[in-house]
Amino acid sequence: MNNKFVEHFCVKVQNKNLHINRDTYAIIDKKVHNKTPQFIIDSYKEEPEKRKRIYEDEECTIYSDEWCIKHQNDCLKNYDYNMKFFEQLDEKDFNKCLNKLIKHSKKIKEIYNLNECKDSIGVYILVLDKYKQIYIGQSNSCIKTRIMRHWSTKKEFDRLIFGKVENSILSIDSFRALDTTRIFVYPTYNSYEVEEQLVNLMDSNYLLNRTAGGIGSDHNYTNDKTMALLSIAANRKKRNFEEYNK
Repeated sequence: MNNKFVEHFCVKVQNKNLHINRDTYAIIDKKVHNKTPQFIIDSYKEEPEKRKRIYEDEECTIYSDEWCIKHQNDCLKNYDYNMKFFEQLDEKDFNKCLNKLIKHSKKIKEIYNLNECKDSIGVYILVLDKYKQIYIGQSNSCIKTRIMRHWSTKKEFDRLIFGKVENSILSIDSFRALDTTRIFVYPTYNSYEVEEQLVNLMDSNYLLNRTAGGIGSDHNYTNDKTMALLSIAANRKKRNFEEYNK
């Protein structure tokens, strides 16, 4: 095999950044990935100095150096909070909760070859044993492609924190391929409903899901992106890291 790739669950993944790493976690990117609302842009026209502390340009598409440095520090602080939280978790209890979830339905099967899912739709469960965490997701097209996208897509710099520094859960897209140590799938056409059910069954201490199950920007109940984003925000999951970081 080309040394630029390694094999993981019988598929090729790039042989770089194979594990989540603090040194590469919050690399500064000045691009604004969520379009700034027009009313905010308009409000800065009368307060340009205030705008410059956050955005370089009048259109608010590029972050300032000042904002980026502060945000990077916040992201690394949140990263450390999460890692310390993971260390406090009990491995036996984690596996007990996971086994209970897996036994919830006979349709949930562990897979060892991701190519088996190239034609599958439904719900998948990524297990990150080192961190005693799982992520429950769904795909209405191809589970294999969706999982490999998690492994290759890095969460945008300005979206690393979802909520506050003190309670934001790390994104599954910040973890890398080899952080996933086990995979389970639940083939179904009712992926949103099953995902929501499984998310609600799992102890939240062991979940990387940032929102309630069944919620997403492509949710079938609306084509309105703004409404979908509001739903995501309203259903945001968070953790209280204070007791683990005294």
